[in-house]
Amino acid sequence: MPSLPQLNSASIFYRPDNSKARAWAGKLAPLLKKQGIKIYDQPMARQFLFVLGGDGTILEAVRRYHQINPIIVGMNLGGVGFLASVCKQKNFIRVIQQIIAGKYWIVEKMMLQATILRKEKKIATIEALNEILIQNPLGMVHISIYVADHLMQEIRGTGALIATPTGSTAFNLSAHGPLVMPDLDAIIMSEILDHNIPTPSIVLDTRHEITLCVEDFRKRELLSLTATHEKFDIILSADGETLVPLQKNDMIIIRKHKQPARFVELERNYFLKSLQEKFTFR
Repeated sequence: MPSLPQLNSASIFYRPDNSKARAWAGKLAPLLKKQGIKIYDQPMARQFLFVLGGDGTILEAVRRYHQINPIIVGMNLGGVGFLASVCKQKNFIRVIQQIIAGKYWIVEKMMLQATILRKEKKIATIEALNEILIQNPLGMVHISIYVADHLMQEIRGTGALIATPTGSTAFNLSAHGPLVMPDLDAIIMSEILDHNIPTPSIVLDTRHEITLCVEDFRKRELLSLTATHEKFDIILSADGETLVPLQKNDMIIIRKHKQPARFVELERNYFLKSLQEKFTFR
């Protein structure tokens, strides 16, 4: 078993408009420096990245720094905290001492990669830790879904959702998809408000590519992106953040990303304990 990286250097990430996170960053940085840990403005490979905020902030940090793949220490200041390494603020200081002492594990969380093709040309490549969502927010869309070149499903409804095990507790759960243990090598495929006879979610082996084709929709262009003012009907979103407008006959190829995200875990069976706490399973 490979040895765990030592906490010799770190960065701290938070959203500037979060006053609580800003205050905690002001406390943690001097504490880390006092322990002889170098603090950098930007994370580097094999470095620890302390993320202060909720699951949305952690998702943002993963997307922003995935290429250098730092070790994420999520410190929850939000409401859910499924992605956090530590959920209670009273434990933040103790957790740093625990990591310094080497009493932690590194868990790898699978990510998705979506390649968007338009007229057989690649127009974008998107990464996601939780899910890829293709939808018509104001109407219906006809989507064909192929798995290993086999037509698996045709959706005529709001859209389609492709999720990771980590994302099974996010949008997938709201879409009545299954909860999946995060260490399983699987991809979850769910429909969103299909007007046909409802089809159960399907859990697929990651060896298979999933191809989605936007077959048809009513063109109205009532929505537009704030940043570019580009009008659209169908939108692809990754983790609820990255947005790409889609057109008729666009193809989206989704596969398991070669590089997982790395997170610090401080207790075994953390996912199961979180489920019991958040859903009051008995």
